Amino acid sequence: MAALVVAAPLALSASVIVAPNGFENAAGTTTTITTLNTQFANTIQVVISSSQLGAMPVGSTITGVGFRLAPGEATFPPAKRTFPLFDLVFGYAAREPGNLSATYAANILVPGQVQEYSANFTLNAGTFAGVSSGVAPFGFIHFSTPFVYQGGSLVYQLRQSATGNFEVPLWDAVTPQAGVLGAVAAFDANGTAGTIITVTPVVALEFTAAPTPEPATWAVGVGLAALVMMRRRYSTAQTRKRT
Repeated sequence: MAALVVAAPLALSASVIVAPNGFENAAGTTTTITTLNTQFANTIQVVISSSQLGAMPVGSTITGVGFRLAPGEATFPPAKRTFPLFDLVFGYAAREPGNLSATYAANILVPGQVQEYSANFTLNAGTFAGVSSGVAPFGFIHFSTPFVYQGGSLVYQLRQSATGNFEVPLWDAVTPQAGVLGAVAAFDANGTAGTIITVTPVVALEFTAAPTPEPATWAVGVGLAALVMMRRRYSTAQTRKRT
């Protein structure tokens, strides 16, 4: 059965972090076609430095990765599209931006990586909204398996086949910034290596922060700890009296 992405509002508890930081409400400095399209097969691997993830606490649950169209681009896709191959992997980076290998496997750690999708995949019409001017909103590919963030730099790798619909949108992007973002890409969906590219998509991660205990919970915990300490002291005092 094909996976289905629905362009839905974020849950009230969800947050979004954008990399590079500072582009939350500002368009990127350039555009790219290597993010997602329906005309040709494509692989893109993007490394996000931990320096860009400071607003996402360790223990947060990442539930999706997002991209946005360049200003002036039409909404994508204009109708439901099914990709015969759609392979999305999310994990921890083995190399930092600025020091990437052209070999995909060299940039991602095997322990901790999650295969989010690996089969045919259906993208709903309008998942990525276009705007005539200004900054387009992010559309998200929601994960099949939530990813719990333990700290460090992250990487996603997306491989997709063509659908035969001949749609190649321009995506909001930036020129690579040392220590911030880096990417490797190729116009095929099965290769083991690509080219370290000169532009990187502006990326958003949707996450839910690890819950913080309520004040009442802390109060109960502190009270119980104090009670245990008092009982230990009382027991010690009684032992000393008997001796």
